[in-house]
Amino acid sequence: MGILGEFLIISATAAAGMLLALIPGFPLPGTVTGMVFMLILLLSGAVKLNKIKHAAGFFLTFLPMFFVPLIVNLLKEGNLLREYGIKLLIVIMTSTVITMLAAGLTAKLMLNLNKKRKSGR
Repeated sequence: MGILGEFLIISATAAAGMLLALIPGFPLPGTVTGMVFMLILLLSGAVKLNKIKHAAGFFLTFLPMFFVPLIVNLLKEGNLLREYGIKLLIVIMTSTVITMLAAGLTAKLMLNLNKKRKSGR
């Protein structure tokens, strides 16, 4: 499968998540739902990691560019930074630590489950 097919798989998964999020009262944003769909597809083996590796790498290469508009707007609002800068920094640092801990513990849990599954066969 070529790079276009890889982009199609990722785009279809994201679009499915966005469509599901259009249902009134659906509790998750479409982007999160799309990522959950992709996780399910990868864990179930319906999509192999090597089938989307190049397109995913492309997206990860340009990920920092999505933060440029946010940073420019933040710098434009200097008075807000002066007023709430320390509070924002504390919230950002705390949420980053919590996110890293959650990601690490989830990865450790998944590795342990994978080891148990393989040893049980």
